[in-house]
Amino acid sequence: MKLLTVSIAAYNVEAYLEKCLNSLLIPDLQRLEVLIQNDGSKDATARIGEEFEKKYPGVFRLVNKENGGYGSTINNSLSMAEGKYFKQLDGDDWYDTENFAAFVDMLGAVDADCVYSPYTEVIEPDMRQRPRQIMDLTPGLRDPAQLMGERSFKQMHALAYRTEFLRAQGVSIQEKCFYTDQEYVIYPLVRAQSVYVWDRPVYCYRLGRDGQSVSLAGLRKHHEDHLRVLKRMIGFLDAIKEEQPAMVEALREHVHVLLWTQFTLYLAMGDRKQELKALDLWLKKEHPELYSGKNPYVGKRLKLLRATGYSLYPWLTVKGDPFAVQG
Repeated sequence: MKLLTVSIAAYNVEAYLEKCLNSLLIPDLQRLEVLIQNDGSKDATARIGEEFEKKYPGVFRLVNKENGGYGSTINNSLSMAEGKYFKQLDGDDWYDTENFAAFVDMLGAVDADCVYSPYTEVIEPDMRQRPRQIMDLTPGLRDPAQLMGERSFKQMHALAYRTEFLRAQGVSIQEKCFYTDQEYVIYPLVRAQSVYVWDRPVYCYRLGRDGQSVSLAGLRKHHEDHLRVLKRMIGFLDAIKEEQPAMVEALREHVHVLLWTQFTLYLAMGDRKQELKALDLWLKKEHPELYSGKNPYVGKRLKLLRATGYSLYPWLTVKGDPFAVQG
């Protein structure tokens, strides 16, 4: 049995994919299953995947599929996965090879539902590194509820799941939609019974690249997708209140971050008054606990908009890029 399945989300990443795949070349390579999900690329992504498949048979596997977005790559890989654990990697990111080799060794000795490892943000153009980790990195088993309040814990880059645990949750991610990494992380995480914390960073997350979905330009283009995911997260929050009460407060804080992003985006776009108003009034009617109270997204601008019937929108829009990566 393979110890780890790595699902590579690969769409038009010819400039980055070779670095990504080379980072997986650990000494005991046969313990890996690497599924390169070519999501309808129009460039040389498939050719690069084929080269690795031929050079490392039984490890790298190229899967050519119609474009379905990030969620479809996860769904497809999960249906095929043979590894004990399952971890995702975007085709323009990479793993720290030395730490990754030790990480795979560690997976052979644990059986937790979820494994956490810190990750590193690498910021273009000068490739500055910014560590992201929970406060206590002492290796060992933890209660997931104790870690849910830490923001870096709830990030795709930090997590690997036991494959059979993922399948038992019936995880299925929205397809043809951006920002669904939220679903991949949160849906199973709130039901995990155990998490193993590891202390060495594995994932190297590239930030600052033109065209990334987390940039203002990307969010502008896909703002409706972000809203879809936000509303699904709110629905999920309602659904688990009785089932997983220990997780509710931390998940609500996570939803607050998504709300802040959505409202800030509407203000930064400068022409989304009606959409902002519609979301705010929907929250007031359907989710008053998110509408009121000491929520981070209810800042001064939104309070003024509410007080003036949203008439001050043209004067309260955000100048510049509020989502710009800061070194």
